[in-house]
Amino acid sequence: MKREDLSKAKILVCTANSWNSKVGDNTFPLLLEGLPKENISSLFIREETPDSPVCDNYFRISEGKVMKSIFKPSIKTGERVVKGTEDNSQLQDEQKELYSKKARFYYLKLFIRELIWFMGKWKTKELDSFLEEDSPDIVIYEMGRYIHLNNVIRYIIKKCGARGVGCFWDDTFTYKQEKSIGYKALRFFQRKNLKKLAGVTDEFFAITPKTKREADEFFNINCTVLTKAITEFSEYKEPSGELPLKMLYTGNLAIGREETMLLIADALKELNKNGTKIILDIYTNTALQEKYKNGLNTEFSNLYDAIPQREVIEKQKEADILLFVESLKEDNKIARLSFSTKITDYYAAGKCIFAVGNKDLAPVELFIEEDSAVVVTDADEIQEKISQLVNMETLKKYSAKAYETGKRSYSAEVVKEKFFTVLNGILEK
Repeated sequence: MKREDLSKAKILVCTANSWNSKVGDNTFPLLLEGLPKENISSLFIREETPDSPVCDNYFRISEGKVMKSIFKPSIKTGERVVKGTEDNSQLQDEQKELYSKKARFYYLKLFIRELIWFMGKWKTKELDSFLEEDSPDIVIYEMGRYIHLNNVIRYIIKKCGARGVGCFWDDTFTYKQEKSIGYKALRFFQRKNLKKLAGVTDEFFAITPKTKREADEFFNINCTVLTKAITEFSEYKEPSGELPLKMLYTGNLAIGREETMLLIADALKELNKNGTKIILDIYTNTALQEKYKNGLNTEFSNLYDAIPQREVIEKQKEADILLFVESLKEDNKIARLSFSTKITDYYAAGKCIFAVGNKDLAPVELFIEEDSAVVVTDADEIQEKISQLVNMETLKKYSAKAYETGKRSYSAEVVKEKFFTVLNGILEK
């Protein structure tokens, strides 16, 4: 199936965030790139302004206005948005701070948010007018944890008689991420809500094989695995093996990653005590406690502030080893069914990957199944596995395997072909 077969289909994508290059996820715009933009519409619910060139038809339901509608029913909560015409950065920052995982009463706030959307007015003539004018044939969305957005999507599907395509990008339906009472209480209602959404959904995508297995079992469905796409590969160069080797990490150090990173820094001290073999550079925007700052700023590991993505790509080209870290703890599995963009970035770079994380996490399982990285799933293995990286044969083997895996399974052409095949199948039903 080709994308040309979809050229007349009208597609609406519903997301929490807008398609914004600074704050939004670009997964859906990347997949839809190349289709006629006049046939693509985007509906979102956060205080952001879109700027993606893939689409010109944007509609926003404002959470702030939904809240005000409880007391002022006449207020307009939904409106068409012209891309790139507003600056809502202050509202965005306030919203992120309010619902930050580190904020006090986190789960209580999430329950209150759902109550506000339940009581507020979002089914409006403005929304109905938008749906009637755009009249989508297919509605695409994440099978997400926001009950309010899922309810909006169900309303849209029923209103338009459209085909639904749901995407499992993360763990939004199991009790395995956390053990807190607040998490489990909210997850109970999220699961019930997602089952309702699954009931009106025609086709499903899952970001990893592990995500597919668990979603298929819980919802009694059959997902198609659809990974992140690599749009550009670096030129492959065989590692020189010149010591000291450069190991690189760029990204977030929250949700237990900082503790794993300390273990790696300690292992480097042991590895390098008879001569420097590997030096680690860490670039992050995470506000770390002093004990982590001190533990990661050593003779063999350096902690730096985050750098722009274009610089990240250049640093990856210069590195010998790219580091992937997650928590090793059994009680911290926030990322258990997610797919980090680091994976595709690393594959595209064609460098040896050193992956450290709990074996129950989808990214770690993926590295093991594809044999595309040197993997550590237990703290006791770190010293032994990090020593293997100094072996030239190991370095060459896993650099090549990472690059080959990316080309074979993650290229934009491969991913889009699978995506368009499913959408065409929906239209033919």
